[in-house]
Amino acid sequence: MKKYFYLAGIVILLVVGLSFTGCKDRSSPAEVVERYYKAIDTADAQTILELATPETAELILIFGDKMQGLISARGEIISYEETITGRNAVVTVTFNDGFTQDEKLVKVKGEWKVTFGFSLQDALE
Repeated sequence: MKKYFYLAGIVILLVVGLSFTGCKDRSSPAEVVERYYKAIDTADAQTILELATPETAELILIFGDKMQGLISARGEIISYEETITGRNAVVTVTFNDGFTQDEKLVKVKGEWKVTFGFSLQDALE
């Protein structure tokens, strides 16, 4: 009887473990930019690191204190419009005063990451 409980426990652990290994952030580019803007506005370094390419995150974190509150000071965001082309995306963010900002993203290991520019390799593909 103990043997069956032991085997059942192993099976449950394997199923739970395998279910988590396949979990990736499947957020759309617009959702990533929305979370990224909130992270910049609140100086949430951990989230910035998760949502941006390493080069972009490094630059944002260098100027982090100066950028805190910058997004909300611009005004209310009224829309995020995304355009996806292969592994690249552009999200046009529109503020309530009509100002628009284009944010570039690149797909890295199945996840969208904010970048200050597309890499040469991505442009050639």
